[in-house]
Amino acid sequence: MDLKKDALVHKYAQELVQDAKFRDQLTVLYENTSGLIDIFVETKLDAVLGSDKFDSSEKAGLLRRLNRPESPLLNTFLDTAIAEKEFGMILPVLQEVLVKIGEETQIFDMEVVVAQPLTQAQKERIRKIVETKFLIKTHHLIETVDDSLIGGFIIKVNNQIIDASVRTQIQDIKQKL
Repeated sequence: MDLKKDALVHKYAQELVQDAKFRDQLTVLYENTSGLIDIFVETKLDAVLGSDKFDSSEKAGLLRRLNRPESPLLNTFLDTAIAEKEFGMILPVLQEVLVKIGEETQIFDMEVVVAQPLTQAQKERIRKIVETKFLIKTHHLIETVDDSLIGGFIIKVNNQIIDASVRTQIQDIKQKL
């Protein structure tokens, strides 16, 4: 993304978050934005919106289906993106909204990459440790299973990473030898 588009993404995201904060709707904006991002990821909608195979009216039609009565701020943003034909900016703006909400509230999503699925007790233990260590709160714990880890885990939260995977420990040993 070029600097102009990057600046526009930050501007749109900042305006959405500030408007939600003014209306005391940060939690609603967070939930609605997370839901939209999930739709984008599950349906690969960003690839469709970036494709030349579909014209602007088809892309606009897809986006209008995402309008929800409980999301007037996001509906207005989507309408603006449609009017300006800025379809490729939508997902980056939504992702930036989550970052800015986290900065505002100090509540973040936490991704945990593991070799084997975690039990509920393990998830809660990791959540408590991370919240204490980073002095934050977490919304969701997003678990990703990666067989290449062998064991251990990688935690990603608020642009910080804790890598306690066996794979990384083996790589460290190789470098030292």
